Amino acid sequence: MSLYANHRVFYTRRVKAPLKNVLALLHDAEGIMRLSPVIESVSLDPATGVYTIVDGIEMPPFGFRTKVTYSAKINLHDEGMRAESDASGTLTTTNYTARAISEHETELVEEVNVKVSCRVPARLFRL
Repeated sequence: MSLYANHRVFYTRRVKAPLKNVLALLHDAEGIMRLSPVIESVSLDPATGVYTIVDGIEMPPFGFRTKVTYSAKINLHDEGMRAESDASGTLTTTNYTARAISEHETELVEEVNVKVSCRVPARLFRL
């Protein structure tokens, strides 16, 4: 029996933007993180290349807000970026790839793999 429940999804979208612009956005990892409404802070350890991220999470069933601190490793590649995070028993790997469809249109693919520890109550997550 595995200690993790796995879930994998793929999303594909065509955007009206040149490939170079899409790649510039994907290669600004900290900028992308700061777009999230739940991320409160992001700091990079230059020695290891690991980000420490603090999320502010609403817990509606319980009526309070909590903070979750986790680590993430970002790897940039020619076609996009790969992010790996470990947050309280949830391991998430996201790979973004971009390819030109035309001079002014790019296809963006997001592949997400989530492994949730069986020790985390499944009812807290809807995978």
